[in-house]
Amino acid sequence: MGQYWKLVNLDKSESLVGHWGKLGEFLFDGRSLDSLAVCLEICDKPPRDVIVHPYKPGDLINSGEPSIKLRLPQRAVQRSDTLSLINLPVELICEVFSYLRKFDHVLCLATTCQAFWEIGRSTLYHRVMEIFMPCRPNWVGCRIICVGDYLKNEDIPENLLTPSQRDKFIAHRDRRDSEEEPTLYNYPYRQVTSSLFSLVCPLARFFERCGWDKIHIIHHLLHEPPLPPPPSSWPILRNLSRRIYVRYEALLDLKEAYEPHKNIFADVYFGEVLVTRICLSSDPSTSTPYEGPLHRGDWVGDRFDVVYISEEELDDGTWSDVSSEVLKVVEDIWRAEYGVQDDEVPRFYSDS
Repeated sequence: MGQYWKLVNLDKSESLVGHWGKLGEFLFDGRSLDSLAVCLEICDKPPRDVIVHPYKPGDLINSGEPSIKLRLPQRAVQRSDTLSLINLPVELICEVFSYLRKFDHVLCLATTCQAFWEIGRSTLYHRVMEIFMPCRPNWVGCRIICVGDYLKNEDIPENLLTPSQRDKFIAHRDRRDSEEEPTLYNYPYRQVTSSLFSLVCPLARFFERCGWDKIHIIHHLLHEPPLPPPPSSWPILRNLSRRIYVRYEALLDLKEAYEPHKNIFADVYFGEVLVTRICLSSDPSTSTPYEGPLHRGDWVGDRFDVVYISEEELDDGTWSDVSSEVLKVVEDIWRAEYGVQDDEVPRFYSDS
């Protein structure tokens, strides 16, 4: 059947949701590994008021109909004999918001009245950021591997797992009654995704509960994070554990070299580059014609990020540029996959 793989964050016990399967199926499809690169990008969060606007008391919201104006209701008058949530101290109401894990639940409570909107804005902001920030889930600086389901426990590198992690991932104490042998692959990791479509269903559920007439209020008060300004430099993939890096400019040079011929690198980005170095399995089955040891990556369990800085900022004597070394292997893998012959298209990186 072939070996299946998954992307794992060892530090956070997370697995990235994606169209995984055999390595040769997702490594070359030009889209599956975009989410991995996104998880490693360092980016700044916009201020809360830019995303979740403060509601001005008495503010009227245009509903689209000239004769109809909307506003959030004011808070009810407090009465000593009224057992109402609004009569609780603000600190306790904030606690209530913090226990609402679903975005639509937070939104329902926040739009109850003007006071709840103001109290709930911080929670709403964090929920929106979790969905829209392009670096979510945040795997910046975390230890990452692409683990195959043929990995045997005795073949796990000695220093890859701490004693507590080995006990957690390999022993699977909560699964000792299972007939399946506990492995690093089949551990029940928390599933995370970087999909921007995660907000669609919660919003639909909110409008079903609270009425579609509130769509104008939400449109007025809740905004998507703005696009970041264009970066002033090309991105760089950094291996923080080894203090080495791969330049996107070098990858562009490789892409351009193949444009007049077979443009096989058109969709290659740092996600694909990284996976060629972080695979771990006992079996060399990768569903690719490449004959190198892809299943024993030399960056397995290292820490990474993607930054938009100039190369000069890394020129302090402690960082090394390994773009040529890394991209030469990428070139070999892609040429093998697409059957590119030396007499057909010359190699960009020579063997010398």
